[in-house]
Amino acid sequence: MIVTYVDEVRADGLHRNGVLRITIACTGVAAAHFPLCLHVKSRHLGDAHRYPTEIPSSLCFQRLNMFRRTLIAVSLALLLASNTIADEGQPSHLRNETLIVARIGDSNAFTAYSKHSGKWSTHAFAEGATVVPVMGETLAAFKVSGESVTELVAVDKNGAWKTQKLPKPGSRTCTPVIGTDVAAFSIDGTVYGFSGLTGSWDTAPLSGPPQVAEDFAMVLSDDHICVFSGFTGSWAKSPALTVSK
Repeated sequence: MIVTYVDEVRADGLHRNGVLRITIACTGVAAAHFPLCLHVKSRHLGDAHRYPTEIPSSLCFQRLNMFRRTLIAVSLALLLASNTIADEGQPSHLRNETLIVARIGDSNAFTAYSKHSGKWSTHAFAEGATVVPVMGETLAAFKVSGESVTELVAVDKNGAWKTQKLPKPGSRTCTPVIGTDVAAFSIDGTVYGFSGLTGSWDTAPLSGPPQVAEDFAMVLSDDHICVFSGFTGSWAKSPALTVSK
């Protein structure tokens, strides 16, 4: 941040007027200038007109819009910086608040680092499967598609790889729905929930699509609500909610 003032020369010496200019510059974001009108106690009676006591509402509105646009630009730059693929020639990776996940070369193996454990751990997926990591805030879950998918895979906040075996292998695409701390899959009439906080999987025989919030997933049926909590790592089913006629 650079702060500059505007001075002027008068007969009795150098005087600073009421304009303060602030320049904020961020990498990859255009610099923005904010001229601000300061209330200055005048040392000359003739200076009253130089320092207005009120700022026109239209000028305030323009400067507010300028400030808002700059904040949006800075926010976008930070968002892109927090979930970016590495530059060409560097290892490709994804990262969130807790984890870094990277593919190992051209193989179907991935490695994960957790800032909580301070360690790297690795998991190898089946050859021929198409694997894409999807990041939450405390977890990473993997979209897996192939001719014989046998398990679901996720990484918890400690960088531990956790798998959930499927009842039978099949040609399918398993796509996670991601929240901050939970991931949910719906496969063949069963919903699977994973918690990045507890590092545990749980299943429930429900066919409805999961709805995911920050730290829980929910499935609505005809007369029940089933909720998976990121804090417990398990599903809980409500009592019957419909009234029998």
